[in-house]
Amino acid sequence: MCRLFFLKPFPCFYLTRNNKTLLSTVKPRFLCSAHQPPPPPTTKDLHGIFPVYKPPNCTSFQVVKKIRSIILKEITSSNAGTGRKWIKVGHGGTLDPFATGVLVIAVGSACSQLQSFLQGSKVYKATVKFGEETDTMDLTGRVIATQPVPPHITLDDIRSVLSRYTGVIEQVPPAYSAVHVGGKRAYELARKGIAVELTKRKVRIDRIECTRCSLPIAEFCIECSGGTYIRRLLSDVAKDLQTVGHLIALERTKQGPFHVQEAIPWEAFTHLQVVERAMEQFRTKCNHHQQP
Repeated sequence: MCRLFFLKPFPCFYLTRNNKTLLSTVKPRFLCSAHQPPPPPTTKDLHGIFPVYKPPNCTSFQVVKKIRSIILKEITSSNAGTGRKWIKVGHGGTLDPFATGVLVIAVGSACSQLQSFLQGSKVYKATVKFGEETDTMDLTGRVIATQPVPPHITLDDIRSVLSRYTGVIEQVPPAYSAVHVGGKRAYELARKGIAVELTKRKVRIDRIECTRCSLPIAEFCIECSGGTYIRRLLSDVAKDLQTVGHLIALERTKQGPFHVQEAIPWEAFTHLQVVERAMEQFRTKCNHHQQP
């Protein structure tokens, strides 16, 4: 006996070899063998949003590029050259190469939802080294200034300064940033030694607190709007404490509904099934996030 089933609205039937009459009344396109694998997905079938844990020493674009290449490689081979050879893959807000943490990835038509992640709230854990300033405001740059750290700085002193940075503030982007200046990125000009004056912009700091202080090192937890430069924020805090400082570690611990504990390691993305499972796993959470 061979088992056949029908796609809805047809019920499931058990047919014998002699039941030729019933079999002939069903159009072949609705039949699918119980042992026949489902057709391979195409780029039109793939859409969704999920969090990836970005490791250090890679760019956000490299994460996007890897996931896109995995999708296209398997779909192109399984569909024997049919269908589109391209699919949209994007991220919901750049993380600096040295930074780690939650990087929201969107595939296919879900890329249209990324704007809410770009502008939305993010949470960071940042570690600062006081006493040294670099040209990039982080550990990747060269030291351009040193200043002794006042030995009398206390946790209360730091908290007093941080209170000035809560709410909507004006912030000048770092020279090494992706801000456009005359058709070029600011960091491209900075690398050539060209000084430019960047315009202040308004950002929102919902929460900023010092979670650990063992001078010259201090750790901070910051919840802020999209477009906030943590490097600039904590460099300004250092100057208010009568010293200088630069970031030595930065981790995005939350973006939108996604927490760092549930972000999928970048290294786990080795084949298409991982991408499909990730999209399905977080589909409900993304739908709730999009509701007004």
